[in-house]
Amino acid sequence: MTIKVFLTNGSDFTICEACVTKGKRESTVSLLAEGEPFLCDFCEQLNVVFEGTQPEKKLDSAGWDLRAQDDASIPVGKVQIIGTGLRLAMPKGWEAQIRARSSYGAKGVIVANGPGTIDHNYRDEVGVILLNLSGSVFEIKHGDRIAQMLFAPVPDVVWSRGSLNETDRKGGFGSTGVQ
Repeated sequence: MTIKVFLTNGSDFTICEACVTKGKRESTVSLLAEGEPFLCDFCEQLNVVFEGTQPEKKLDSAGWDLRAQDDASIPVGKVQIIGTGLRLAMPKGWEAQIRARSSYGAKGVIVANGPGTIDHNYRDEVGVILLNLSGSVFEIKHGDRIAQMLFAPVPDVVWSRGSLNETDRKGGFGSTGVQ
């Protein structure tokens, strides 16, 4: 249950069921539509709505493991999109990032557009674009962990034209020197 509370002063907040149960707020006014993603204004827990295969998280890891929906073979030097069976919705102002698993990188298989971005309003299946840089065909089996998904806030940005202040950083790509 998700509750959207409107206060008499015109402000509002969103609260998750756990915070209501803990007594953070006793009065509520209206429920959000079922399945609407939100960020609880009290515990700051992100509520992501999903269909299909739910990602898993080990211990206190940062990333959620995404698993292959089907078997796949990726030839050497080729890119392939691997389906996860996951569809999701998150609140506006958030993104999901798809990142490589370190064990795959050690084998020469990377997320080709890593990190990949899933926008808050994307609703199709999440696919992972893998590139095989190893010396042999890379085999993936149904249920294998193929990538990690992390969530990050996306702030609104206002662009202002103006003059930039000078710094010592010029040239890029190693401009801080090698020490």
